[in-house]
Amino acid sequence: MTRMIAAMAAMLLGGWLMQGPVAAQSSKPDPVKVRAAIDRYVQQEAKLKGGFFVRDAQENQVRDLTFDSVHQDIESTPENLQVVCVDFQDRAKNRLDLDFSLKPTASGDLEVTAIKIHKPGGPGCSVGRPNPGGFVGRGSPSGRSER
Repeated sequence: MTRMIAAMAAMLLGGWLMQGPVAAQSSKPDPVKVRAAIDRYVQQEAKLKGGFFVRDAQENQVRDLTFDSVHQDIESTPENLQVVCVDFQDRAKNRLDLDFSLKPTASGDLEVTAIKIHKPGGPGCSVGRPNPGGFVGRGSPSGRSER
């Protein structure tokens, strides 16, 4: 009887251990959910600040951006972040590609955790490649709360 209980426990525990990481790795980002989270974030920031502002450390300026489009490719990181490239245009009609990093919340939604300028002059997504602009947090357009 003890052997049978031990064998059943080993099977259950072994199955749980094997399914845990596999399930986490195989979960694919929901493009609709990712795009909705980015749209919600951009609209919320624009409503709060009167525009969607990003501090461009490379050019030492704050850019007032207008949303253009979200790229189709969504990258998942080992840290459970979803990273997607989004095209914007500033007031001078200069194009910028920004990487948005999102993380899942306890409620199952996605929350924008960081934004980085990765390609001034866009288009052309470089998700996962080095960027000149650095990360920008949810703070003021002055960049005081960069993360």
